Amino acid sequence: IISIGSFIMTIITFIIDKIKDNSLKEALVDQRENNSKDNSQSQGQEIGFCESFKQLNRMFWIFVVLVTCTYGSLMPFNFLSVGFYSSRGISKNVAGAYMGIPYLIGGFLAPLIGLLVDKIGQRVLFLLIGGLIYITSYTMFVFAEPLIPIIILGVGYTHFTAILWPSITLAVENKNLS
Repeated sequence: IISIGSFIMTIITFIIDKIKDNSLKEALVDQRENNSKDNSQSQGQEIGFCESFKQLNRMFWIFVVLVTCTYGSLMPFNFLSVGFYSSRGISKNVAGAYMGIPYLIGGFLAPLIGLLVDKIGQRVLFLLIGGLIYITSYTMFVFAEPLIPIIILGVGYTHFTAILWPSITLAVENKNLS
């Protein structure tokens, strides 16, 4: 259910991204022009911690929900997976090794996927693909040998970690980054 929620949030992000793609490009150009003016004017002004949350845009909050859903589906599964694997006849040692597979795949694939997305663009489309991979892997746990879905889960996890975290800095204005 959480994976489906994550997928829905990715679709919403995809729609917003497509609608606002041109306006975002124009806003970034305007922002770069105005940053030099704003930096000289606002060096003495500081805003409070709670006030800074009000300045974060809608895309940032969608990313927050997406991160919560993504990790909310992976982490509980990690905690319960040894019992799940044991019920399928896999020893606890092998089950523990299986749970390292998504992180191992992420360690190797994240830089490659990150480079690919930086070169091609289409971050939201890749996030959508990652969501589909997540849903596919969790569905496969029902009927497939557990090693196959855990490998697929690792690929989906890698999509999110390589694309989502860097995207947050793109969704937040430079003056709010710190």
